[in-house]
Amino acid sequence: MNFRLTFFLLSIACGSSILLSSCGEGSSAPNLVAGREASDLVIRQEAEPDVLNPICTGSGYATNVFMHIFLPLMEYHPRTLEYVPVLVKGEPEVREVTEGPYTGGVRYTYEFLEEARWDDGTPVTAADYAFTVKAALNPLVEGNRWRGYLSSIKQVEADPVNPKRFSVTVFPEFAGSLLTSSNFLIYPAHVYDADGLLDNIDIGQLSDADAASALAAENPGLAGFAEAFNSEKFAREPGFVQGCGPYALEAWETGQYITLSKKQDWWGEALASERDILAAYPEKLIFKTIPDPATTAAMLKSQEIDLVFLPPSRELMDIRENDLTREHYEVIETETDEIYWVPMNTQSRVLQDRRVRKAIAHLMDVDQMLEELSFGMGQRLIGPIPPSRATYHDGLPLIDFSVEKAVALLDSAGWIDSDGNGIRDKEIDGDQVELKVRYFTSSGSAVGKPAGLLLKENARQAGVDVDVQYKEFKVIQRNWAERDYDLSPARMRLSPAPFDPNQRYHTSSDRPDGSNIMGFGNAESDAVIEKIRYAEGEERQQAYLDFQEIVYREQPAIFLYSPVNAVIVHNRFDAWASSRRPGYFPQYFRLSGSN
Repeated sequence: MNFRLTFFLLSIACGSSILLSSCGEGSSAPNLVAGREASDLVIRQEAEPDVLNPICTGSGYATNVFMHIFLPLMEYHPRTLEYVPVLVKGEPEVREVTEGPYTGGVRYTYEFLEEARWDDGTPVTAADYAFTVKAALNPLVEGNRWRGYLSSIKQVEADPVNPKRFSVTVFPEFAGSLLTSSNFLIYPAHVYDADGLLDNIDIGQLSDADAASALAAENPGLAGFAEAFNSEKFAREPGFVQGCGPYALEAWETGQYITLSKKQDWWGEALASERDILAAYPEKLIFKTIPDPATTAAMLKSQEIDLVFLPPSRELMDIRENDLTREHYEVIETETDEIYWVPMNTQSRVLQDRRVRKAIAHLMDVDQMLEELSFGMGQRLIGPIPPSRATYHDGLPLIDFSVEKAVALLDSAGWIDSDGNGIRDKEIDGDQVELKVRYFTSSGSAVGKPAGLLLKENARQAGVDVDVQYKEFKVIQRNWAERDYDLSPARMRLSPAPFDPNQRYHTSSDRPDGSNIMGFGNAESDAVIEKIRYAEGEERQQAYLDFQEIVYREQPAIFLYSPVNAVIVHNRFDAWASSRRPGYFPQYFRLSGSN
């Protein structure tokens, strides 16, 4: 359900210096807002991206930026949620593979749009697609979150006559095969691999983890490519961070802002009237890093920012309830497939026992959080699948807040307060270890920070010491990768595609560059995850239920709730919100009244 609430922000000193203005009657100068061109759109982000190299990061803050630089073959339309072509002419030709080593797979044939070009005018071709897959499967590329996702791609064959036409073999065929072949961002091979180090590398070898590791040990080209690809220039430097999307990286001032400028004569402009997913209206997208909510509110009042994404919060309530905020902004509220959760490091010596993890889950008063932090605007969760999905397990009870249950679980796990200092302890590997857990969160987190303080207070009653520590988001990401944390709150937005737990919950993703930061899983859970990927109908639905039951039993995370979020947008733009992450798509926001 989407609905709108109109509201306006309190102007400062009558607002004369911040109103929309021009240089005088008859002037050709552009209208200004707070000293910038009206066609520029300034977006607040809580934290700074780590890198703008899509393969090398799992950061949502980075995704919010580079999604305007790079494009995929196909994508879920943010308004209709239909899966539509972006870089290719249409839906692929599909053929089952019935012979050869990939029997049981599926082959998709695509053709890039004739107009699709890189910044130097070079056409987007099958070679760019093949290169992107190879780069993602290179085991020496750092922080690689795509490897597990694309490892089912076994072969890419270019048409011998038409370099824009190519076939992709996915093996074995599974429910997400089409997405695997088409829903990732494409890189220009001639920019990111100017020396052609990956040209003669076989995708089939790279897609097998063991064969890829062996190949990396004997082929210096893979190491040479990875060294360059992992470098700073492809992470953040204008001129090197390049895609075929409508915007180019203009500037990155660390800790302050990232500016994207719309490309002159961008090839997609002429197609946008018929293929609106290629539309791009603002001349600049400026992403400002503003962790502090009070600073954000002040910058809204002075119209220094145009777009803020807010979860249900006191800040949002203040904006909605202030009778004086009636002039410049609009709030658009939307239900999204987003979850708030607190991953736990199941490999931590104090959290290895699932009874301890379950006890900590009982010490998190989620109902109080939902009411006090999010003003009741959300639905509680029993696991990683939100209630809006047909695959949600409605037979599992919510985990209630209960100090008594937590105490009983900790007693049964052998954690007692042997020295009377108020903190439980236990002998582990010959050491007397106190039940202290580190909770890492960013200081600007509207939910994670107060949730940690609430947990700390409740846990003390059960003899658990929660050490709440505030860190920059990129430092927390490093802690996740190194499994150097105990608990850390996170926000996860799900794709409109059917939920696939493989990347975040399969043991193959339990590695420093993988997304299974909990260290979750065993042979039982892996088998169920694979059944979700490859089974159909009722068997697949049952696998979804089985998976949720395993997660519920093992408690690798505290699953909080799915919120109703809000996008705050300056009313000079015709704006709308989406249930697709990140909830807003500023490239489609036009100045009100423009044609």
